[in-house]
Amino acid sequence: MIAGNNRPAVSGAILTGGRSTRMGRDKAFVAIDGVYMVVRLATALGDGGVDPVIAIGGDRPRISAAGIASIADDWPGEGPLGGIITAMRFCRTPWVFVVACDLAMLSAPTVLRLGDAAVHRSDDVDAHDVVVAQTDRLEPLCAVWRRTEAVIATLADAFEAGERSVHGGLSRLRVKRLAVEASELSNFNAPQDLR
Repeated sequence: MIAGNNRPAVSGAILTGGRSTRMGRDKAFVAIDGVYMVVRLATALGDGGVDPVIAIGGDRPRISAAGIASIADDWPGEGPLGGIITAMRFCRTPWVFVVACDLAMLSAPTVLRLGDAAVHRSDDVDAHDVVVAQTDRLEPLCAVWRRTEAVIATLADAFEAGERSVHGGLSRLRVKRLAVEASELSNFNAPQDLR
């Protein structure tokens, strides 16, 4: 957590277990301006007051060699909703910031804004279960999740019922949207996206 910031703790999870079929190689280790995407995100999360930061799934030995803690995805190959549930079950902070590894332009100030929006206390302290970044559309793979038994159970129930879409999981929760610059949520899914 940033020194002097007394907000409830927010931990972070980077989803690194995707198949990267469109990119043709592991997206976590595609370099943007000479820095691997997973490292860029770990740095942005840490500089934005998120601690600790872990990676979920993917090439764990290589991730560890890059200086990032990692754990196995409980449902490898089953999509990002399983990775989110894995992160929520593993982390112990009141809030968990989960981001896909291909959103490599996310900045520390935006991480801080999302974290603050999640933990901000209002008259109704439980007014939302998740704060999701939004440009012209909702980006559920850049969100801060309230880590409670109820939220975890809701997501797990959806997953066990066959839901694999993060949007489908969100539809069962109270969502707060936070506007983010579109450039910060640029996806790097294919080689042409790197140009």
